[in-house]
Amino acid sequence: FIRRNIAGQATKQAQARRKMLEKLERVEAVPVEKVARPRLEVSGLSETDVIVAEDLSLSAGGRTILAGATFTVRRGERVGVVGPNGVGKSTLLAALLGKVRPAAGFVRLGGKVDVGYYDQELSAVDPANSVLEELRRTRRALPEGALRAHAGRFLFSGEEAERPIGTMSGGERARAVLAKLTLAGFNLLVLDEPTNHLDAEARGALEDALDEYAGTLLCVSHDRWFLERTCDRILWLEPGP
Repeated sequence: FIRRNIAGQATKQAQARRKMLEKLERVEAVPVEKVARPRLEVSGLSETDVIVAEDLSLSAGGRTILAGATFTVRRGERVGVVGPNGVGKSTLLAALLGKVRPAAGFVRLGGKVDVGYYDQELSAVDPANSVLEELRRTRRALPEGALRAHAGRFLFSGEEAERPIGTMSGGERARAVLAKLTLAGFNLLVLDEPTNHLDAEARGALEDALDEYAGTLLCVSHDRWFLERTCDRILWLEPGP
């Protein structure tokens, strides 16, 4: 955490942790059995054009919020979606997933696209399940040690990985959803404000996991640091007339 954040937005937190580290007593390392974390593989290759929008207009409450949007997201790209509040960023994701009908034009997914969607309601997990139960359902063939290693990647260790998700804080539930989505093998991840509930350490864990992700990424976020770290292209949305 100190190495990753000493020169970034979390400098003060990193400096405080460095002071704490300097005060810790040094002890001999205890040998432990290491379990390799599972690879973040994707389910298969999609078509080259993963998302295509042409002359797309979206409306809400009887007014146009986005007009004339034309763009293509190709396989392997990492695209951040930004723009003023109310411009329709989340509505664009909903239209892409078939949950909202465009007012004009179209937006569609390419062939063989398998979508994992992170929404702000965190609906991708069952609150009655634990993180480990959700991960087991996602990758049944993985051994227990690999599942726990992946849970640990998102800061769930020991008994924390066995708690019902419904008893967790908003930040913990967000980490649980992200742990599941990054393990599931989707070849397109659509993330709507994934860092909203995350502290600096959890945000770093997500960034590290996405570094290993081999699929296509479309991400709505106001977190400039996260976008710069994760995305290689920005799609800027302007309000409609």
